[in-house]
Amino acid sequence: MKTKDKVIIPALAGRQLLQLAQSRARVYGILAVICAGLPGERLVRLFSDWNISENITRDIIPPGMKRGLATINNWLERHGSEPSEIAALEIEFTRLFRGLDRAKSPPPPYESVYLDSGLLYGPSAQRVAEIYRRFQVAARDNEPPDYIALELDFMRLLCEKEALAWRSRDNNVRELLAAENDFLREHLTAWAPVFCESVRKYDAIAFYAGLVDITEGWLLCDQEVIADLCVSDLN
Repeated sequence: MKTKDKVIIPALAGRQLLQLAQSRARVYGILAVICAGLPGERLVRLFSDWNISENITRDIIPPGMKRGLATINNWLERHGSEPSEIAALEIEFTRLFRGLDRAKSPPPPYESVYLDSGLLYGPSAQRVAEIYRRFQVAARDNEPPDYIALELDFMRLLCEKEALAWRSRDNNVRELLAAENDFLREHLTAWAPVFCESVRKYDAIAFYAGLVDITEGWLLCDQEVIADLCVSDLN
């Protein structure tokens, strides 16, 4: 590749930007796996082992994330070794993330449900599917494209592509940063915080409120990070 097709950045800055993209991909990947649904024991083990501070891109953990971590750590200290409480996590996940009962559950976490007057597979889902196709992400037959776990996993994919671009100093990195910025602004942060607030309202076991605090705090923090990178001189 010719020099003019590459981002010319200092070696140290390049390593830092590569590591930043890799760390961001890890966080999005973990949040996506959790929001897709995990057996209770795996969920407890994940939070017990995950040192999220290693993946935060700022010196200070945002207050919302700190609150979420405290909520989950408190639950783990009280119930982390109780099989019945661990099993209850799966039941609570289904109630909170699948919208089974309008009186007892938040609307399920699909972008179109929150932005298109409660419609499943609404215009928002179609726009998300088109973005996936542009990045050659295959649709899933058993899940609408705008489910929160799939949107989080798409951000993981973009961050991994960004990391590869930093590694090869490919000028495509600017397009990837713009895609991340647009997807966060126009999609995830346009509706996920409303879902997170609903989970806080309905959470009966004081666990998933912590998860959505972490998720919302991460999305808003990362949105600032990416917006800053998009206007930075990376040459």
